[in-house]
Amino acid sequence: MIWYIMLSGISISIIIYTIHKHNDLRLLPFFLALAGIIYPFETVILVYLEAYHYKLDIFENIYKDSVTGNFVSNLLAVPAASLFIAANQLRYRWFWIISGIFVCIEILFTHLNIFLPQWWKTYYTALLLPIHFFIGKKAWQTYCSYMYNRPPWWLLFLILYFACVSTLGTLNFILLGAYDWFHFHANLYEDSFRDHLSIAVPHLFVFAMVISVSVLLQVSKMFTLLILVVIDFIFINLNILHFSSIISYIIYIGLRLAIIWLIQLFFIILRLHPSSEMK
Repeated sequence: MIWYIMLSGISISIIIYTIHKHNDLRLLPFFLALAGIIYPFETVILVYLEAYHYKLDIFENIYKDSVTGNFVSNLLAVPAASLFIAANQLRYRWFWIISGIFVCIEILFTHLNIFLPQWWKTYYTALLLPIHFFIGKKAWQTYCSYMYNRPPWWLLFLILYFACVSTLGTLNFILLGAYDWFHFHANLYEDSFRDHLSIAVPHLFVFAMVISVSVLLQVSKMFTLLILVVIDFIFINLNILHFSSIISYIIYIGLRLAIIWLIQLFFIILRLHPSSEMK
């Protein structure tokens, strides 16, 4: 556990340092977008294909432990490194150097028996990380190229969408999913939490789409929330979505309203915050 705390601390320090150094608040939603880009890939290999597990001994359920470890490694540490590369426009040789550091961390965690590969190979990490770093660098270059004009809607949508995916997904797990305040039941897998994730994550992608489009079209927050409530009502009536209590449902609704407000705030920052100079 101490290793993941250390990795989290280093990653958060890199994020704060990068944003402070460039004095650019746009880097915050951009970081969240870099994390969100990883979500679809990780959903496939972790939930559906069971490529690996993490053993943090926080939860008795191995899948809850795996999601927690995945947040630290792939949704905090990797996008933090990608943000640092993009904001500083590091040369391509740094892609491989930083990827090598992550490979060493993965080997160490495997040796310590806190990262448990099933069919995952370390060289997959070495090959895939530079791709993420390349996407991050090019995306930031493209975004900053509009420093004298507002970015096009499609670029704003992609940043908002993936930022919404990572933010909503993290809060769902930390505040609700980890404590079983709400649960999806699809009968796809024997393990209840893996079964929950198999529906919860695609459901998350749909919600992120609705919220991002609504923010771009400047739809009112309450109407956007109504659309989300109707979607959930369908899942409830199909006996797929369940809540442990009325209190958990109220918190669930409040969380979605908070996310809508947050994505609207990101939209304002992305359009109005003055651009920092490209490095």
